[in-house]
Amino acid sequence: MGERDRDVAGPVPPPLSVARAREVTAGLREALEDVRHAVGVLESRVLAAHAYPSSHKPPKD
Repeated sequence: MGERDRDVAGPVPPPLSVARAREVTAGLREALEDVRHAVGVLESRVLAAHAYPSSHKPPKD
């Protein structure tokens, strides 16, 4: 391991205060909820796009 491979990410930031950690956690939870919502919307669109019309029955295996 060469000298240039160390500390690639830079200096370590100071630890968060409890209040700031809670703010960051709340923001991450909100972002995760947004992702879950987007995935649900995409899922419904994919299912609708691949759904058979009511006059057709899906093929049997």
